[in-house]
Amino acid sequence: MQTQSIDRSQIWRVIAASSVGTVIEWYDFYIFGSLAMIIAPLFYPSGNDSLAFIANLSTFTVSFIVRPFGALFLAALAIASAASMRFASRLSSRLSSWARRRWSRPCGDCMVRRIKARLRASRARRNWNGFNFVDPGLVWTV
Repeated sequence: MQTQSIDRSQIWRVIAASSVGTVIEWYDFYIFGSLAMIIAPLFYPSGNDSLAFIANLSTFTVSFIVRPFGALFLAALAIASAASMRFASRLSSRLSSWARRRWSRPCGDCMVRRIKARLRASRARRNWNGFNFVDPGLVWTV
């Protein structure tokens, strides 16, 4: 395997791309947490608003807590498969509605959020380590 030299512009490009990705990721957490009262009645049972709100915040909490572990366990999966986020999105779209199955939707939604959080964290770790370049043949270890 050949190692190429890296100039400063490539390093700053990687830092900028990683920073933009991190800002978008944290903005996603901010929006999901801020709109919890609006999102809760749409995904969870409408009979008990406080239970729906707690279920929505627990989904947010699980995805937020599991995020760092994704960098440890799913980094190889994110590097090997570029379609991993599409898989989680397809899984989310296949979940049944609340009317058909009582607790499968909230539990399934929680699991999909965990998978997405792990995949995002592993992608962020890959970006932070400098593996996400425009030129895929470029080898750089930090």
